Amino acid sequence: MDGWFTEFRKEYPKMFVAAIMVALALIAIVALFVAAEFGFLQVEKEFQDVKREITQRTQRYTEAKAHLLSKLHGDYMRTVTAIVQFKNMPDEEMLVQSLMDQNAATLNRMHDEAGLIPESEIPAHIASFLETHSRTY
Repeated sequence: MDGWFTEFRKEYPKMFVAAIMVALALIAIVALFVAAEFGFLQVEKEFQDVKREITQRTQRYTEAKAHLLSKLHGDYMRTVTAIVQFKNMPDEEMLVQSLMDQNAATLNRMHDEAGLIPESEIPAHIASFLETHSRTY
């Protein structure tokens, strides 16, 4: 009988550790089931949904700004055409000056809008236009 007890005492720490590991594994499994039941695991999915929505909104914002830059560029070019058309008419000096002021404001706004999006998202023809046309303040 003494041999059995001595053997048990030697093996007891190993069995105790194994029993604790099994108990912890069971607790973890139960905790996962409880978390799934109460929706705690949905947090990761909701985070991914929010992240996806932010990415989509950022892309739409950038596309809208690029579209606005194209529109402003078109407005600027149409105003330049009007300035050329009316420049040599003596009675239209005030109109020409107001068109030039309008173009200065349009150019400043283009620079402002371009500063709100990454340079890589600015259409190439507008980026080169802005490089050659500085702000007028």
